[in-house]
Amino acid sequence: MTDATMTAARWRAAILAAVLIAGGGGYWIGQRGGDEAAPGAASSGSGKVLYYYDPMFPNQKFDKPGKSPFMDMELVPKYADGGAAGMAPAVTIDPSARQSLGIRIVAAAMGNLAATTEVTGTIEFNERDIAIVQARSGGHVERIYRLAPGDVIRAGAPIARSNVKEPAFWTVMMRKNNPVTNGTTSP
Repeated sequence: MTDATMTAARWRAAILAAVLIAGGGGYWIGQRGGDEAAPGAASSGSGKVLYYYDPMFPNQKFDKPGKSPFMDMELVPKYADGGAAGMAPAVTIDPSARQSLGIRIVAAAMGNLAATTEVTGTIEFNERDIAIVQARSGGHVERIYRLAPGDVIRAGAPIARSNVKEPAFWTVMMRKNNPVTNGTTSP
């Protein structure tokens, strides 16, 4: 083996070893925390049961446990300490995750917003105002002038040059629709 192939083989072995160590470490860390109860698992609340309620209709209260008449689900007890059996708190975020995400909690207060707002944006043409011109004729198009979408075209500017077999028809139509001649045809 040459020196270059030996070096490449050592690099491959080192990378493979690093991947195996990282994978094994990740597996070990994941399995290490498996003894704790899963969040949302059924837990017995402490204190006196105030009432029972349907999780889908929490405003409806019941005196006895059983099935809900609305959704055919088991009723959940509401305890005096604010907990409910089998119900995790509505929203919980780990403090370290809150710190890394940059979440800040402040009290809501009435106030005024700044009068000016600076935003970025683009101005575009309203594509609903685009007119498709479709003139039927017995000829072919010789040249199309270079126009891009969004170009503003002056009145009377050429768009395309065509070779039409019926020139008299086109002459009459152009003179009739031209605002300069006001619909009059000249000989």
